Amino acid sequence: MPATFQILPDRGIVYIHYSGYTTTEESLAMMRAYGAHPDFRPAQRTLCDFRDVTDYDQDYVKIIEHQSDIADIVVPETVEMMLVLLADKPKGREIANLIYKSWEGVTSIVPVIVDTEGRALEILGQPERRIADFLAAHEKN
Repeated sequence: MPATFQILPDRGIVYIHYSGYTTTEESLAMMRAYGAHPDFRPAQRTLCDFRDVTDYDQDYVKIIEHQSDIADIVVPETVEMMLVLLADKPKGREIANLIYKSWEGVTSIVPVIVDTEGRALEILGQPERRIADFLAAHEKN
């Protein structure tokens, strides 16, 4: 599946990984599954990894609407959520930029675009500098 998530409840973070050809419908279905997961908590810090995206559904109106649907699922209006968008290639960067722009002016979402794993984890306050190490540390707990 091109969009997957892993909740790390001990860290208060959800890691979302996109790969291949990503569609808005698949992404929204994944977000609904995330919102229904027992470890889901509103406004969990989020790391979206777009490094493995090869292309995406370029219906920009649908993408912006999708962000509104996500907000309804995961972000109460009274809580601030850190959203780190990791993208190091052109297609992933395009998606990250669209998502970033869709949250401009929304005070409850704090989006940041980065191009390295180390920077993404640093912003989230994590000691690891590679996502594989970050996920492995969670598996040990």
